[in-house]
Amino acid sequence: RFAESIRPICLPVDETLQARVNAMNVFHVTGWGKTEVTSFSDVPLETIVQTRNKQECQNSYRRQIVATQLCAGQTGRDSCTGDSGGPLSYVELMNHRQRFVEFGVVSFGSRNCGDGSPGVYTKVDSYIPWIAYKLAT
Repeated sequence: RFAESIRPICLPVDETLQARVNAMNVFHVTGWGKTEVTSFSDVPLETIVQTRNKQECQNSYRRQIVATQLCAGQTGRDSCTGDSGGPLSYVELMNHRQRFVEFGVVSFGSRNCGDGSPGVYTKVDSYIPWIAYKLAT
């Protein structure tokens, strides 16, 4: 069921779009997770995050970050507990209208949200064939 804050989102199914997105480094992250006062939000919150390099991310979590993941966020700007499954998106102009395109899904991050450790996101374009298959069956 759609509402003001719950809407369909586009997927990066076109290879040209996927390549352009892979070159981007600034995204929106949205969710109903915990806020700076450690309570869950009654309304969806949004922030802008920048991607972080893979090595820096691996050092933060002492685990391998694989090709289907990316890291983003900086001090004071991050996803948090309760945001998992939410979109990492950007705005694309399509047919003269702004559309949100989902590039990632919130996966995990630091327990101390916004502490400067990057959040880890699953890259949607890595799963487009699987998503298309599931939608067709």
